Order: sequence, then structure tokens, then C-alpha cells
Amino acid sequence: MSLTGVKPGAKVSIATIGSDLTNNSRVAGDYDNSVDNWLEADVYMVSDYQTTAPAANLRVADLYVLFGNGESTEKFPEGGDGTTGSDDNPQGALFVGSYETINPNNAGVSETLCIPNVAINGRKTIRFVMQNVSGQIMDSGNFELYIIPKKFQSV
Repeated sequence: MSLTGVKPGAKVSIATIGSDLTNNSRVAGDYDNSVDNWLEADVYMVSDYQTTAPAANLRVADLYVLFGNGESTEKFPEGGDGTTGSDDNPQGALFVGSYETINPNNAGVSETLCIPNVAINGRKTIRFVMQNVSGQIMDSGNFELYIIPKKFQSV
């Protein structure tokens, strides 16, 4: 995604899914940070589940952040969903955090979860990789991974 001039607090979509995301499957998207040089971002996941929503306080997804090497032909560590990046789990050192369901509803009702203050350190290009670990199928009709970038660092 090559968006520049993003205003602070603006939502930037990173990835959606064209088909349902089965358990242990991944979705990935790249963000071009070369102009705005954001320092960190809140990373949101909006999802619902096809048949059964997981119980409250369970880990439903893991987030990894992969930094490009900053060269003209950007190279990333292994990891992605096969379309964006390799079809591999990223290495553990790139793990940022887990999304945990707070108040799940019945299947078909979405929930918005957030991992706040993810450091992106003014890097040129960042790849976000989210892996479904819910034990359920995430519905393609209402899934989005997005960020709200910010210039300041949290205290």
C-alpha cells in the first residue's frame, strides 16, 4: 500500500481477505512509511467467525511485523500469506503481540481488537502478518487489518 500524507489518527487499511481465513492461516499486507516516517501505530483487527465464536479471553490471532531492508528492491524476512511475502510463519523474534477476544458475540457479529503502540520506527516499508489461531474460521465478509499511525511515542 503506497499512501503518503496520511493525517495523524487516520485509519489505513492494511489487509482484507477474499476468502474465509481458516485456523492457522495468515493474511499479510505491506505499508509504505517512506514519506510520513511514522514512529508507531495502533494495529486493529476486525473479525467475525463463521460458525462459533471463541470464548472470552482466548487468543484468536497473532501479529508479526517484518521490516524491509530499505533498498530499492525491498527485501523482507521470510513470512507472509503466500501472496504478500512467502507462505511461511515469520520467525518468533518478529512477534509483536496477540489479539484476545474480549466480548465475543454469536457467529456473524464482528469484534474489533487492538494491539496498541506497535513500533514501526520510521522504517521505509513494513509488512504486517496476522495469523488466525482462534480454532475457528474467520469470515471474509467482515475482516480487516488496519493501522492508525502516529508520530509520537507512548510514555
